[in-house]
Formats: sequence, structure tokens, C-alpha cells
Amino acid sequence: MNAKEQFGVAYGKAVAKAWSDDAYRERLLGDPKAALAEVGAEPPPGIELSVVENTPDRLHLVLPVQPPEGEVGDAQLAAAAGGVSGACCCWGD
Repeated sequence: MNAKEQFGVAYGKAVAKAWSDDAYRERLLGDPKAALAEVGAEPPPGIELSVVENTPDRLHLVLPVQPPEGEVGDAQLAAAAGGVSGACCCWGD
């Protein structure tokens, strides 16, 4: 498993913990690097993190970094068109 995949797994643990532990959720929103470190998620050095929380009446969309010209393959195009994403888009009824 590469570093990006390891971070994704640890981020999933952080989300699950935030859903079940209000104090952790507040730490994740206030100090994401420290809270993610608690579950083994280490972002690369020099990366700034922001955590926002979706609510029943607010959905945050993230615009991914545009790849360098000529470096977009079929898999990336399919993902960008709604095939797969690193984000979770869900809200209550």
C-alpha cells in the first residue's frame, strides 16, 4: 500500500471516529493535523489541511487540483465525470 492509500485508510478511521466521538470531531475541525495524527494519518510535509463538516443543509464541494496539461488519462476523466472520487457526498433526508 502506498502513502496515498495509507492516508486514505487513516482518514476513513478519522471520519468514523468523528461520527462517534464529539470531542474528536471538534479536534479534527480545529486542529486537523494533530487529530489525524491520533489515527495514524500523516500528510506530506508542507501540506496545509482544512476540515469542513457537511450538514443536512450545507454540502461542501471540493475542486481538485487540475493536472498538468496532457496528463489526464481515461481513468481520471471517468473519475471527474462522476465515476469515482475521494470524497463522500451524503446528506440527511
